[in-house]
Amino acid sequence: MRFFLALIACLAFAEPDRAERTTINVAFVPVADAVPLRYALQQGWFEKAGLDVKLTTVGSGSLATIAVVGGAADIGTANMLSIVVARQKGIPLMVVVPQAQYDASNPTTQLLVSTDSPIRSAKDLEERTVAVGGLHDLLALGVKAWMSQNGADPAKVHFVEAVQSTMLGALDAKRVDAFVVSEPVLAAAEASGRTRMLAGAYGSIAKRFVVDGWFAMAPWLAAHRDAALRFADVMHRATLYTNAHYDEILPLIGSYTSIAPDVLRKMRQIKDAQVLGADQIQPVIDAAAKYGEIPAAFPASEMVFTARTRF
Repeated sequence: MRFFLALIACLAFAEPDRAERTTINVAFVPVADAVPLRYALQQGWFEKAGLDVKLTTVGSGSLATIAVVGGAADIGTANMLSIVVARQKGIPLMVVVPQAQYDASNPTTQLLVSTDSPIRSAKDLEERTVAVGGLHDLLALGVKAWMSQNGADPAKVHFVEAVQSTMLGALDAKRVDAFVVSEPVLAAAEASGRTRMLAGAYGSIAKRFVVDGWFAMAPWLAAHRDAALRFADVMHRATLYTNAHYDEILPLIGSYTSIAPDVLRKMRQIKDAQVLGADQIQPVIDAAAKYGEIPAAFPASEMVFTARTRF
């Protein structure tokens, strides 16, 4: 009898055969805060959960969005503003798992100027040129919020698009007066000794909020609810581990981001949100409405997928 019960227990927790696993195609952007996904894959946690996760590497959240909306991927990652704008345009994207969480006490995204710059305040930034990743991205939204909250007119700043790795060179050449950058490029800019922090611009959106997340189309989630919940559970467990063992997983981050080990050691730790809550997304929606990125705010709960979500 004891042997029979042991056999039943083993069968209950046996890893599903590959033929029985649910395949999830993921559009993956190789950034540092995506490490929970890579760690879970490395540890075989998805397989143990009955999932066959297949990655397609893409260069940006915009490309991940195109892949998910077009059906080339089931789940992708993008910054929260992009997901919010898509929702407002009628594209039924829903956040399945949170990714990086901004914390004003550890500003991993900053608005920088040169060390000898005369710019000392938000008002000083008027009629100046600021480099951001995209003219209507979350970085630009953070600058607008910071300027508005500090007595300046955000409509008077000139935004230009630039790849983050080229922004310091543009500042040195005086093509821009300031730029907004995130880790790990932030660590390199600080190490150069040629910049100083003007503001942790994201802090004007909220002291803590989810910057980006893993998302899927609502129809896919409705048809694959169980698989999506298992994916979210694995990601949650992986996030708990990687947040708590940052030094240990640095080589893993370097393996897929090509970030040099010395830069990784210098950068501030980017922590992923451990709980998917509407209250961590609402600040982005409210700021997007206030500064004209979307026509009106809406409840963040409408775009959060949980076990209680009803389609």
